[in-house]
Amino acid sequence: MFEDIMGHETQRNVLKNMIETDRVSHAYLFSGEKGIGKATLAAAFAKVLLHTDHLEACPDFTYIS
Repeated sequence: MFEDIMGHETQRNVLKNMIETDRVSHAYLFSGEKGIGKATLAAAFAKVLLHTDHLEACPDFTYIS
């Protein structure tokens, strides 16, 4: 999971660990400077959690910018 995401090793490892240990929280806030990949990482995380590659068709996903 997250193989397509470049950089963000610490954040990727934290998210992977949460999934692998089944300790996923009800909400996450991805914050930081514009253009660093927050939305990309958040979308990849959502795809893993929701077991889909098509977030736009998933009723359990809402993108808030």
